[in-house]
Amino acid sequence: MTRSGSVYREYHLVSLDVRALELGVERLEKEVDNIVSRSGPRPVVASRWETNGRRVTTFKAVNDKETLETIADMTRKIGDKKRELSRARSHMKQLEHALKSTSEKIDDLRLTVFIKAYVEDKANEVIADELGYSLQTIWNTKTELNKMIEGEMG
Repeated sequence: MTRSGSVYREYHLVSLDVRALELGVERLEKEVDNIVSRSGPRPVVASRWETNGRRVTTFKAVNDKETLETIADMTRKIGDKKRELSRARSHMKQLEHALKSTSEKIDDLRLTVFIKAYVEDKANEVIADELGYSLQTIWNTKTELNKMIEGEMG
């Protein structure tokens, strides 16, 4: 399980993963929409030819099989990303629950140490100086917090 206050950091990283996955799904869905909007009736296929001294070039026809394979591949990727997103959201909810349950059970000192250590990312020495406690008290408080959080996570 998670150790040494990394629960909050893990929550932060998971929330970043969730956002990245959401953006990835959006990007893939827009890409599929773009491919679908560009597909359709085949354009006329012609080589370069000249009329009255003017050179004309037409575009290569879209390969329907390639387009369908690309759409199918991207749809699979979207499904994979959505499943990964679902797992990340579930993990994030579990972490949120553990953090919320723990925060409701702790006294002011523990809550202050938790915020300074894991939200503000301050070193134990800095926390001890700011709060006027010994380094050992801060260390012990963080150890108690970690055990409580891990207990909430099961």
